[in-house]
Amino acid sequence: MKINVDVMFFDAKMDYLPYYKSYSVEVDPKERITELFKKIKEQNPAFDFPSSYPLARINSQIVNPNRRIYEVVEKIGDNWRVEPASKYRSLNDLIIDEDDFKNAYKLLEPFMESEERAMFWSLKDIHYASDTFEFDKEYIGDAALLIAYKLFKKGKEEVLDLVAPYIWVEYENNLLLGKDLSEIFKTLQEVAPKPQIGFWDKLKDSFCRKKGVPKIERLEDVPISIYAGRNDDTPLRNFLEKEKANIVEISRSKKLAGQTIVEYNPSLAYKRAAVTLLEAMDNGAELVACVKKDDAIYFRENFGKFEREIGREIMVEIVTFEELQRLNLKKNQKESERAHNES
Repeated sequence: MKINVDVMFFDAKMDYLPYYKSYSVEVDPKERITELFKKIKEQNPAFDFPSSYPLARINSQIVNPNRRIYEVVEKIGDNWRVEPASKYRSLNDLIIDEDDFKNAYKLLEPFMESEERAMFWSLKDIHYASDTFEFDKEYIGDAALLIAYKLFKKGKEEVLDLVAPYIWVEYENNLLLGKDLSEIFKTLQEVAPKPQIGFWDKLKDSFCRKKGVPKIERLEDVPISIYAGRNDDTPLRNFLEKEKANIVEISRSKKLAGQTIVEYNPSLAYKRAAVTLLEAMDNGAELVACVKKDDAIYFRENFGKFEREIGREIMVEIVTFEELQRLNLKKNQKESERAHNES
């Protein structure tokens, strides 16, 4: 089997920005990911990766190095973009500064027994798969919250006070072939004390601009990104393809955008939404079409807050699937009337 790989190179002591090199690697599908890295190093001895546990991000998902190559290929194909588990913490190619993982351990260490201590060190892949790191570099990591949940279930309720500042996040499973932890996060948020948003913060938010319903004349060739969140985007995608819209793909189309935590952690919620909309804008979209009306309302009502949080103007309009369908109905009615008049 041949794997085509774009590998990120970066030396924190010498490089200002990372760069990528491409390789074509012959592998046995039953080999582990680690063997692929060794073969890349045979082609380029300068390539560096951890010798004991070379955790990496492949096509934006964290992949446990003990996975077989065929398992990864079955999920994402044979064209790979290999990057360190945390580009932000990269020291030399796939080698990263792991102090954040160690600090999370130290925070919980007084509450842990031997079982939890051993378990924590096995959760490095879950830690670096944490979606929240993209928005909050000081986040404790999903692995620590998983351990906190285990401790809470053992009756150590005081651990909730320790991790309370980190609980109000939106969990996304970015670990390839990893177990979904959504229910654990849901439980922690149900039992944790609810943070209160101050009066002045609410007052400040009240002055931010909102978005209205955009005026749309046509859909053909219009660049549109789809936002689905946790919903099926198939009906909307099929509709846009039928109308010959130019669908602009975004990586966060099926990820939460802060709507579930805006009441308790507005800053993080606004960042998540802003990054989603900015990706659409930067990729060339003029409209973001939402599968669900509630998501469109969330984007429109808080639009100015997103811009303030991210420090950039966001130049896209928000539209619902229902609004697009009504537009199409009006267009069909006009065409029908025009055909009738001509006849």
